[in-house]
Amino acid sequence: MNTPLAPHDWHPNTLRAMRHELLTWFEKYGRQLPWRTKPRDPYAVWVSEIMLQQTRVATVVPYFERFMHRFPTLEALACAPVDDVLSAWSGLGYYRRARALHATARQVMQQQGRLPSDHAHLLRLSGIGYYTAAAIASIAFDIPVAVVDGNVIRVLTRLTNDASSMDSTTARNDIHQLANRLIDPKRPGAYNEAIMELGALLCTPRTPSCAHCPWRKRCLGLHAQTADQLPVLAKRKPSALLALEAFVITDNQQRVLLCRRHPRGLYGGLWEPPMSAEGPQVSAPPTAFFPPRGPIPTMPPWQGQPAHQLPNPLSTKQFYHCPATQSIRPLATKPSRQRRNARPEPVTRAKSIYLSCPASIKRLRVSTHRFGASSSTRRAGYSPITVRISCK
Repeated sequence: MNTPLAPHDWHPNTLRAMRHELLTWFEKYGRQLPWRTKPRDPYAVWVSEIMLQQTRVATVVPYFERFMHRFPTLEALACAPVDDVLSAWSGLGYYRRARALHATARQVMQQQGRLPSDHAHLLRLSGIGYYTAAAIASIAFDIPVAVVDGNVIRVLTRLTNDASSMDSTTARNDIHQLANRLIDPKRPGAYNEAIMELGALLCTPRTPSCAHCPWRKRCLGLHAQTADQLPVLAKRKPSALLALEAFVITDNQQRVLLCRRHPRGLYGGLWEPPMSAEGPQVSAPPTAFFPPRGPIPTMPPWQGQPAHQLPNPLSTKQFYHCPATQSIRPLATKPSRQRRNARPEPVTRAKSIYLSCPASIKRLRVSTHRFGASSSTRRAGYSPITVRISCK
């Protein structure tokens, strides 16, 4: 096998051949995704790119389809209450993305009524960074600006056998320059999608499928047998583990007590049962959570695997069911242990379905069924226990 050319030896004909090889592969093997429509819808491209940040394509597809059905246009998104947007996003995680998407939609409608078509003007919008602006400009408007995400970095560092740490600004700038040199000026959107697809399908983080790669004969990393060691990234510090306890309080009207989190911070603005971060030593709900009608009896906790893995910090949730014999009502004061939450409110089952909640909380529904009876509950790892809460 001949040694592939180094990047400084790539001539214009070499670049044209590389673009042709990649685009030919993409036309044959690229996935059919709901946002890859013809003609391209800038709004759909934008929504898909925001959803795809730190989220797998297979996870995004059903959320994207439901989101676009509920908010089919930029105007529909801008006019919708933020609670509706968070509810449609619920389960996808990283809820700041949903808030930023909604805020930017309102900003666009107040200014020009449509997304700008060039990279520089897109960057002026709040909530749109360099990568997202490059993706919208190239894919929706055919502006020749390269996208550089984790997939692209992985492909290009292996292609050039670049062992520089990608945590350094210099190395990142070099990758950006190389990406803009490689981009096809005639079909920038298709090229950007193709190189990201290459990283997602073949040039994967572990065990890359080099034998099927359209650039295998040009890859210096493959030639040096270092492809699976690239890119070089600094080791991340492990996230702290946060132990939380949720008190699921129901009353004789089949309502559940829910709190709304502060707009800023983790799960900002979402609804959840009253939470305590005191740890597993808590055996009964703090009295500040309840109206002054006497103590509410508690039942044993149900435990299992973590109800939901939070991005930062990681957490485990331990749920306590607290059925009340009387009707519950909103508290007059903010509970002392709820620094991040607003005043709890009793919510009916019908209303709770439409509230914006974290995925682990949204699965909880006020019910008379036996908890643990459904297959989804068993997969979640909860121990069966007869209570008035069931998994969706």
